[in-house]
Amino acid sequence: MASNKERIEQLEAGIGSIHDNVSRIEMGMADKFQQLETTLHRVMETVSISREEVVGSTGGRRRDSHHSGRAENSTPMFQSKFAKLEFPRFAAGDPTMWLTKVKQFFDYQETPGTQKVQYAAYHLEDEANEWWQATKRAYAEEEAEITWEVFEEELWARFGPTECEDFDEALSKIKQAGTFRDYQREFERLVNKVQGWTQKALVGTFMGGLHPAIADGIRMFRPKSLKEAISLARMKDEQLQRQRRTQPNTPQIQRNTQQNSKGPLTTKRLSWEQIRKKRSLGLCFSCDERYTPGHKCRQPQLLLMEGESGWESSEMEEPLVE
Repeated sequence: MASNKERIEQLEAGIGSIHDNVSRIEMGMADKFQQLETTLHRVMETVSISREEVVGSTGGRRRDSHHSGRAENSTPMFQSKFAKLEFPRFAAGDPTMWLTKVKQFFDYQETPGTQKVQYAAYHLEDEANEWWQATKRAYAEEEAEITWEVFEEELWARFGPTECEDFDEALSKIKQAGTFRDYQREFERLVNKVQGWTQKALVGTFMGGLHPAIADGIRMFRPKSLKEAISLARMKDEQLQRQRRTQPNTPQIQRNTQQNSKGPLTTKRLSWEQIRKKRSLGLCFSCDERYTPGHKCRQPQLLLMEGESGWESSEMEEPLVE
């Protein structure tokens, strides 16, 4: 049987082995961290070099484009803030909504003006792309630059509405003919297509085209901006809608009231003999129902009693109203 001394020696040997293993693990982790740090440093250097190359390449292309005066010969780089943000595509039809979304994209991404045309043209498809290729060649032959403003003008001339609608005139004459939502949608569509209208002019036009029931309810607030006017009009419209929903049976009640109202009085002549007979039988003079205190005829009548010959003139006819 092992003595205590031997046991202590075995424990010391085991502890030493564990210590050696921990040391090896620490050294391995240190090597891994060193390798990771080296790799990360190389990646950062690569990114920095690539960024410098992109900036230098873009600057060189801008200088070449400015020197030649032909933006279509350059190939600008576009660096998106968010790669998942989708750019709308356009093939044909009314370009109004597409141009609106494109402008929103450019504003959000802070796209430089020199890159807008090429980036938008890249997302043209089918008929629109064929138009762009022809337009680009025509401008290249004339050595003319296609700026974003020129691109918009050419696109609108090719695919815009052909009915020659005067949006300024349509906006100035707009009137609410249906629901408030329809009016608001049409008003905003026209506002999106006009330029040079002040907030005061837009508010006045919006208020003037509203249904009187809505306009009269919000005019007292004197809205200063179109946003404020639309907000007030929406609240007033919702209030009117709630009032209509809480009084659905009012027309029916009015009709029933009219039907239950008393009809016109009719005239009926009773002879003295008929009066005596009705009185003896306890019948109502107006109707043939039994007469009791508080009796009311279903149909009011004007009765004229005819007297017998030889009676006083004052007793010959006496009107009775039941």
